[in-house]
Amino acid sequence: TLKATTSGLVYTVRAGSNYQTMDGIVFQIQGYVANSQYDYSTAANDVAVITIQGTFAGVPNVQPIAMHTTEIDPTTPNLPNCFMLGWGWTGFGTSANLKKAEYKLITNAACSPTYSSPVPSVQCAQSVTGFGCYSDGGSPLICDSRLYGLYAEGSCNTKVSQAINRFAKLPSADIKSFLSSLPPEPTAAPSQVQPRKNYLTCPCTAC
Repeated sequence: TLKATTSGLVYTVRAGSNYQTMDGIVFQIQGYVANSQYDYSTAANDVAVITIQGTFAGVPNVQPIAMHTTEIDPTTPNLPNCFMLGWGWTGFGTSANLKKAEYKLITNAACSPTYSSPVPSVQCAQSVTGFGCYSDGGSPLICDSRLYGLYAEGSCNTKVSQAINRFAKLPSADIKSFLSSLPPEPTAAPSQVQPRKNYLTCPCTAC
């Protein structure tokens, strides 16, 4: 969650709840690293890394998720099933509880009429049921039970079915290069609790 205060912008992460503003555990942010190669006009490299104060370990309803390490070819037969989770705009304001939208990955050619010349770090996908919208920025795209992308905030029309949206493609070369450039987390002694990293897009309004 992003909140404006008199001292500046404050980020927090709520974990372990299907609700946007209640239940679960709220973590304060220890650090935030944005990708310096992010381009607003194309949504290129739309990813950042935050480090929370504390750890997700032991938090009810929270489990780590594996990330895809190779790109998925949208022309391949038997494409994996993908879905997005978020609390974004539904036509009457943001959702109080977590919503799910199903997506299928599409080629750059199919995406170009909506978003001209998609860049390599962007994956276009077409909604099958539901849709991503305002305030869904940073929402995860899950394909075959692994994290593949993050919703890139953009225009939204709640009247359009099967909308085409853009996602930061995590296994793309540029984004993998950014993630690999970050310093590793220090090795903790058994009794110490180390911060846990979480991925999001810039800006993140649905974390």
